[in-house]
Amino acid sequence: MVANGHALTVFNPDAPGEHQHAPWEHVSLKQSGRRGFQARSLAKSGARWLSRAANAATVDVVLVDWQLLPTLMPSLAKLNRPVVLVDRSPPADAGLLGTLQWKVWKRAWRCLRDGRIQAGTVVSPAHADFVTKRVGVRASDVHTLPAGVDVNAFQPDAIHSTPLRTVYHGRLDKNRGVLALPMLVHLLRQDGVDAELTLIGDGDALPALKEMEAERPWMNLVPTLAHEDLPAELTHHHVGFLPMPATTVWRLASPLKRSEYLAAGLLVLGIDHAGHRLEGVNEAWYRLLAQEDFHTDGVAWLRQLDEDRLAEGRRASRSFAESSCSWDTSVEVLESLLQSFNHDA
Repeated sequence: MVANGHALTVFNPDAPGEHQHAPWEHVSLKQSGRRGFQARSLAKSGARWLSRAANAATVDVVLVDWQLLPTLMPSLAKLNRPVVLVDRSPPADAGLLGTLQWKVWKRAWRCLRDGRIQAGTVVSPAHADFVTKRVGVRASDVHTLPAGVDVNAFQPDAIHSTPLRTVYHGRLDKNRGVLALPMLVHLLRQDGVDAELTLIGDGDALPALKEMEAERPWMNLVPTLAHEDLPAELTHHHVGFLPMPATTVWRLASPLKRSEYLAAGLLVLGIDHAGHRLEGVNEAWYRLLAQEDFHTDGVAWLRQLDEDRLAEGRRASRSFAESSCSWDTSVEVLESLLQSFNHDA
């Protein structure tokens, strides 16, 4: 957006100075460290910034994550500027926290349904359909903004086909299916394939995964990586996993890791549902399986990945990322939306 001539101010809890070399202005907001209070505290900090007249005068359009919108709404109403709700994913947490988050999610989208804000963005057509049916929002007010990736940040290198290096990165939560991955690689090794598994991240499945790691020298747990360190780590692998099951939140998703795997030149293996599917890919390097067949069919697919198939798959996945996974599409959608506000004005 900045490269296209727009001025951008980013509000988030990053420390002052973390964005000093970025082409946008950064405002560091205070945020509670307690889960369940983070979004509310961040929104209150943002409301204080917006309440200052000099700050408000610089704003033309505000894009707000759904987690923050209900708390920010009184301040945004006083601001009298177009507001766009940004929904990168419905609530993904389980249990009581998830229940509370769904209430906030509905309140946020009702702001659009009731005409208090101007538009909302989602990450996939399935996500858009879910929102319109669940909340009663007009389809014309919901815009699909797919997850993109900075393809140039990833520079795939040629790596040996043995051992077969598999990877997952993201939240290591039980509801994301990550506990199925050690068993898959274990079965693959039992079938005679020298394979390794790297899991990058943190989450509620970490204690169980650490117990598995202690007994499996081919398994490697890596703490959450800084954004700039992730590309180099991914390019040292052959296959990226998408184990998220076919529950509501994952069926609606457009996971960023999917595009990151492809930009890194990885082949992809995952569970077959709408949130993981991509038009234009080839099963030779992008394979989705029924959840009940993930282990058996996954082993069969991984086992046949010889050096030639891996090399060709890496070239094809990277080529697909260059043509289909950059931020260009998202920027086009967003610019069109911004222009519609100018036209309305």
